[in-house]
Amino acid sequence: MRNPHTFPGRIAVFCPHNDQSYNVSLADLELNECSAETRIWVAGYLVGNEPDPPEGEDVPPDEHPNYGRWREACEEFRKTGFWPYGAPSFRTSEGFEEELPTERN
Repeated sequence: MRNPHTFPGRIAVFCPHNDQSYNVSLADLELNECSAETRIWVAGYLVGNEPDPPEGEDVPPDEHPNYGRWREACEEFRKTGFWPYGAPSFRTSEGFEEELPTERN
């Protein structure tokens, strides 16, 4: 089984009826058939799985030029479970913006 943390939004699940583990994304789940508790848990998981906002050495995150794009990407991520291709995502130790790997369907 692949590591579910390879892409933002991947979730490791276990099915006791089949005694099998799976890696799924929001698109794989039929949330309309899930319990309210499951829908709330998945929503919380996605919010907690959002990449950090872009930051600069002398600029707070909410004043960074890519902050608005990052917020829009977070909104889409919470709806789809996929981090938008090309969206700003995190800062490396060298100070350059990089993009997270994105699962493509």
